[in-house]
Amino acid sequence: MKIVLRIIIRTAIATLLTIAQNRGHAATSIDPSGTFLTEDGRAGVRVERCGSAPERICGYIVWMKDAADAKGDI
Repeated sequence: MKIVLRIIIRTAIATLLTIAQNRGHAATSIDPSGTFLTEDGRAGVRVERCGSAPERICGYIVWMKDAADAKGDI
């Protein structure tokens, strides 16, 4: 009976430790890349990672409903 109780306790401890280790890992990051509409739907912006640092994100205007002049004004 003592042997069975020891096995159950050791299994329970090993299971709890495994669960605790898995909770400590950070969630995988979500890739923000893609082309998105602005809130008013007047432009499309391409978002992608840029540079050597993985946390850097750049956005590029890929199209606009209304053309901009040389100064960038609509």
